[in-house]
Amino acid sequence: MTNKPEENHVYEHFDVGRDILFFKVGSKGIVCFHGENYHIKKRMTPEQINKLKSRADFLRLHSDCFVNVDKISSIENEKIRFGHRAGEWKQLPISKRKEQLLRNLLSKSSSG
Repeated sequence: MTNKPEENHVYEHFDVGRDILFFKVGSKGIVCFHGENYHIKKRMTPEQINKLKSRADFLRLHSDCFVNVDKISSIENEKIRFGHRAGEWKQLPISKRKEQLLRNLLSKSSSG
């Protein structure tokens, strides 16, 4: 049984800004990247993780979770949603304080 080349491409060579909805930093250098219909765990060096955390297109949601601001579909009921159809949403809980910060950030980016 062999994998299709396009499946291997997603797992081996993904573009963080284009393909990833959010990522979570775990222990021992493991980062879990979440896409629309997959997640990928990858071991990274501390330097790579710091560079990833400092990306301007990602916002720290929790101490270990960073969301791709450009991929957010909606913010409602203290949840961030990614995707456009109810059965296909991925969502994360968000505090009211972070929700307001994110709304301000999104309104500034859409007006500028």
